[in-house]
Amino acid sequence: MSKPDLMLLTLPGHAENATENCRILDWLADNSRQYSEQPALGGISSHYLSHAGLYQCISSNSAALLDAGFGRGMIILVALPNGPAALTAILSVAAVTIAFPITPEEPLDRIESLLHELPVRAVVFDANRPANWSQLCAQHQLIPLAIDLSVTPGSEACYEISVPGHSTTPVEPTRVDDTAILTM
Repeated sequence: MSKPDLMLLTLPGHAENATENCRILDWLADNSRQYSEQPALGGISSHYLSHAGLYQCISSNSAALLDAGFGRGMIILVALPNGPAALTAILSVAAVTIAFPITPEEPLDRIESLLHELPVRAVVFDANRPANWSQLCAQHQLIPLAIDLSVTPGSEACYEISVPGHSTTPVEPTRVDDTAILTM
């Protein structure tokens, strides 16, 4: 591991478990109170999550990650295509530990190199396109964390990270006009 990588992992606070005073969750909670039903996150021509729904989704996902033993200093790859689910997963992971977003189309040799250089503990990926992720998880003893991106927007499981042995509180996205993709 390179010196900058080691310095990143030894920053003050990264050896501790996350608390309920997490800055990301505080920020999302403030927005939830202030802009409750206004749109916060959505894709082009798709359903949007309100600020309250986004906060509920991210807080329930991050609580499931904490309950599963994830905490500061751990690295979780987020291998999802750009969009609302990827941002929700990145914010959920970042509320608890280090989120490392990568493109799901990243060449296998580059992913292997990354896994040998960094202490990655888990990977978030599309449950319907496991491709090499299941095999990589088994080879590198990573915990697979799947998001079902085929779930119809508006259904209860939308943007839910599947943490083995844990369940999260489902969030129902709401349909609003297409004035913004992200407003925070």
